Amino acid sequence: MNRWKAVGIHLAISFAIACAVTLFIRFVLYPGFYFYLSGGFKLLLLIVGVDVFIGPLLTLIVYKKGKKSLVFDLSVIALLQIAALAYGAHTMWVARPVYNVFVMDRFAVVTPVAIEKENLEKAKPEYQKLPWYGPKLVAAERPTDPGEQYKMVLSGMAGADIETYPQYYVPFESKKDRVAAKSKPLSELRGKTSEASPLIDDFLRRQKGKEEDYRYLPMKGFSPDFIVMVVKSDGTPITGLAIDPW
Repeated sequence: MNRWKAVGIHLAISFAIACAVTLFIRFVLYPGFYFYLSGGFKLLLLIVGVDVFIGPLLTLIVYKKGKKSLVFDLSVIALLQIAALAYGAHTMWVARPVYNVFVMDRFAVVTPVAIEKENLEKAKPEYQKLPWYGPKLVAAERPTDPGEQYKMVLSGMAGADIETYPQYYVPFESKKDRVAAKSKPLSELRGKTSEASPLIDDFLRRQKGKEEDYRYLPMKGFSPDFIVMVVKSDGTPITGLAIDPW
């Protein structure tokens, strides 16, 4: 086998693996708008770039027919590729959104690292296991016990708000009326940034709807904060847009 054929085979294998990882991350871990708003594209591009290009490039450099250390060299390159891919995939895994939580007057995207194990164990059975197939839509209900309310205040001051406490999760459907009541008209959103109006217009074209049929709420959890488009009549969330709500 000559050098270019070896590089071609290596490139084909790397590309196939990268495609499989990309599809899993894009459509399972970060479905829909979560992928774009989380900045997943940049990290995924880095992962794929390392796997698809760096590995075959190293093969091109070290490959020489009849070289005694060729098997060892190629094994090291393969191990480095696997390690880089595993590290990148693990980073995407631990940063994936597991819950999109409606709290009072906003949505908040929660990642696995934000939820303490002890709080997960206190949750209702349906919320004790973190989803791995994309974020689950839920709502959070503030505790009525004064002691728990005080703990929530202290926790919020420390940066861990109620959305990170799954023991307070309730079905989203039970709060849809509140979502509709707390949502804001799109006219308020248009003047916040120069990108707002074009994004809103594009959303309305895709939905084939009228502006008065939709409203919005802030969404925290990504950097920077974005917004969620909801149906005015019942509060059903449709998609997220990269518009600063503040």
